Amino acid sequence: MTALKSVLLPVVIFTFNIIPQESNQIQHLLGSWIFESYGEETRIYQKTSQIPPDKGAYTFLKDGSLIVRQNVGWCGTPPITYGNYEGTWKMTSDSTLIIKYPFWGGTTQQQLQITSLDEHQLAFKTISRKTIRPDEAEH
Repeated sequence: MTALKSVLLPVVIFTFNIIPQESNQIQHLLGSWIFESYGEETRIYQKTSQIPPDKGAYTFLKDGSLIVRQNVGWCGTPPITYGNYEGTWKMTSDSTLIIKYPFWGGTTQQQLQITSLDEHQLAFKTISRKTIRPDEAEH
């Protein structure tokens, strides 16, 4: 029995060391976040289990998919009609996130710096934003 333990223990330790462990940052990020307010340079979102029809939101899925809920047209004057746009997200460091998704005017790619994240609240500021218009994508 002792010989079996001495063989199995290193195998178990080795297995757990090579299996990638998701960071707490990613675990906290997964799910839906509704817009709450603007900070000084940040946008603040609250975690939710259900997105109201009249709020902007991000939903981060485990497979790297992103659903962005935002207005469907160029006008931001109420009443605003919201729609869902499917995109992608990727963490490039513990606090940097790249999101890319279509919207009514083309496709946007943003690099975001997470300034605060826990199981209830997400705050980030935009480091860079690139918009690709449909007529630009053809060239």
